[in-house]
Amino acid sequence: MKKRQVNDNVLELCEESGTPVLSIAEEFAENTMKIKFSGKIVTETAHDFEDELMAVLSFCHHIELDMSELTYLSGMALQSLLSVQQMIDETDGAWLKITAISPEALSVMKEIGFDEIIEIVQT
Repeated sequence: MKKRQVNDNVLELCEESGTPVLSIAEEFAENTMKIKFSGKIVTETAHDFEDELMAVLSFCHHIELDMSELTYLSGMALQSLLSVQQMIDETDGAWLKITAISPEALSVMKEIGFDEIIEIVQT
């Protein structure tokens, strides 16, 4: 992605034209970081996606992901999610939950068996 901008405390990763591709919003409450992703996690934004999760894991061991507004997950994004889950598995007391997920993203995760690796709890 060529451009990053913050709009109403939401990080937006944008195309050169300024059109947001991926938006990331965070909220920390009760020792849990809640992160909402909106848009698409394409190959170009997958590294930012993984960096965001790793940065959060460095100071918070309870992570909830809201993926209800994701319309696309690239293979690279899924690999990033798997890498983060492996780090969480190696960290005492840490957990990662997907608390909301779009039908498109859920279908992909079930198709490749990620629902057996990562906890998905629709709230």
